Amino acid sequence: MHSVPRRIQTSPEPTTRRVVRSWHFEAPSDHAKHPAWHSPMQWMLLVAFALDTEAGDRARKKEISREKVLAIAYAEARTADYATGRSVTTSNATLAARTGMSERHAERGRKWLVDMGLAVVLVAGRHLNRAERRAARAAHGGNQIAAASHRALIAPKRWVLAAARFLTDDSTGDLPSNTLSSLTRHLFKRVTKRAHARRSAATRPPAKKKRKSAPPKPRNLASQKFTAQLQRRLSWLNLCSTRHIGHLCDLLERRNITPDRWTVDALITHLNQWIADHGWRLPQTAHDPLAVLATMLDRAVTEDTITPAQRANERAERIAARARERAAEDARRAAQAPSAEALAAFREAFP
Repeated sequence: MHSVPRRIQTSPEPTTRRVVRSWHFEAPSDHAKHPAWHSPMQWMLLVAFALDTEAGDRARKKEISREKVLAIAYAEARTADYATGRSVTTSNATLAARTGMSERHAERGRKWLVDMGLAVVLVAGRHLNRAERRAARAAHGGNQIAAASHRALIAPKRWVLAAARFLTDDSTGDLPSNTLSSLTRHLFKRVTKRAHARRSAATRPPAKKKRKSAPPKPRNLASQKFTAQLQRRLSWLNLCSTRHIGHLCDLLERRNITPDRWTVDALITHLNQWIADHGWRLPQTAHDPLAVLATMLDRAVTEDTITPAQRANERAERIAARARERAAEDARRAAQAPSAEALAAFREAFP
């Protein structure tokens, strides 16, 4: 069966029926309270007008571009009933496939239309119950477990009036005659002019020249020796088949385990003590031994861990403090000792 293409704009008697490819929810009885569009062209122009407002920019929140919103709106308009804008029952996946976008962008574009009052969800999509599955099977003969939401594309009065005020003649302050048709004609002209002005005025900035990144600094020789000694001492840390030894060197530097703060013997002793205290077992076979060591270091070496360098500094401070105390005591005793003149006078008085 060959499908007959539908001419949306030039058909004198547009049909109000669509070919049903899947079972969908019927519109509720109160759907007439939502204002129907006048035509797909009018609705698309309202979408373009809303995109050029501050409210439209805020609603997008830099999550979706203006061009993608227009593409999604155009796909929605092609799906909707020509006369009323109702009966949009496609899923996000179908909309994404038709526009060549992701489902997330399709969902964001639809959310923007709802937030701006240009679309409304009449029935939310959900999984079908048993009766609805039977109805779907009777409709198209297949198994359908879920149905998309039933949407309507609307032309709210506030957007029509806002667009009409935008089109008011600046010289007379009056609306043009036949507002609805003039809205379609003049809004299309103004929107396209604004788009052309943006394209002509907003020139692209000159492309920045890519700066050549500076070559990596050579690793410290002491760090390399420290890393090599640690790898030799830890037999399970076999990096030949998985990682380069430079990765181990970078890992130790990121965790501030450097030869000026640790020694290989002190680090291995600390790790062994931590393993014994916490009952942690090294895996016999590990896909990435470097990741095992990183986990062990993150848990065993914390900010409260006292390093050998800190112990040496504390010992040096204690030695220096005792030396200062002895020097002060010697100075105090020297100050209290009698002078040579006093001793000579004492000897003369008491020969």
